[in-house]
Amino acid sequence: MDGFQDLMRRESCKLSTKHCVFVSILGFLLVLGLGIFTSSLAYLHKYDRDRVNPSSEMLKESVSGDFTTQGIVTERMIQMPQTCSDIAGCSRIAKDGEYWLYPAVTNGKRVKIYCHDMQTNPKEYVTLKYENSFVQHDNSNWLSKYKRCTSTFRPPLKKAVFLKVAINIKDMSVNGKDYTFAVRTGNFSLSFGQTADCAGERWIKNCSRFSRAKINTHGTGMIFDPTLVFGKAGGWETDILDFQRSADGAEMSFRCRGWCGWCGPIEEKMKFILTSEAGEASKLVGESDK
Repeated sequence: MDGFQDLMRRESCKLSTKHCVFVSILGFLLVLGLGIFTSSLAYLHKYDRDRVNPSSEMLKESVSGDFTTQGIVTERMIQMPQTCSDIAGCSRIAKDGEYWLYPAVTNGKRVKIYCHDMQTNPKEYVTLKYENSFVQHDNSNWLSKYKRCTSTFRPPLKKAVFLKVAINIKDMSVNGKDYTFAVRTGNFSLSFGQTADCAGERWIKNCSRFSRAKINTHGTGMIFDPTLVFGKAGGWETDILDFQRSADGAEMSFRCRGWCGWCGPIEEKMKFILTSEAGEASKLVGESDK
């Protein structure tokens, strides 16, 4: 009888040990499962939040201070920003600066654009790395009223140097009379791409001409449409003089002669188009290699 009781106690102890081990494993699995469930809920909450209002991590700032847009997540799809308003309205970033945009007119190819006035009324500009300058010679520079072809002139010449040029992002056309980023001398009133002369009729020889126009889009990843025709844009007895365009289309220069008139694109709109260097624009305008 005593032997039987000892056997039962030993078997009961074995069962208790196995039960303890089983309970411990079960408890561990429950804790692990609860942790995974909690983490999943936190992730889903963050996804829903960022879907409505993407975090600043979605617009990564490079070392140089420029911004490279990686896309805005909405409704489980990645939508690349087409305008500066897209960035300002769908992110927490409202800082003026250089951004990659993906305008519809470029078929989704990215373009480096400077976004200005991001906190109130975002506008698009193209940063010009090299000189883009235009001279306006008119009757305010005459030494004597109606005296043609004087060898000297009354200073100063009206001039504008554009550091950035405003564009309509929908068709990449230039807003030539936006002087936000232009340095002007005198009451310059011409559009980007125009120059004026008022020295004498176009047919007069040996007449000093003070007009000058210089365009250079190197470093932007874009050029102006090469089919754009330059010539007399308005005025009396006027035509274009010494027009030159580089082989790659990025540089143009010309003068104007007239009494009085101005020269530039015959069509009103100057439109940017992409070049093979478009993807390198950030590096060319000073962005880091990151």
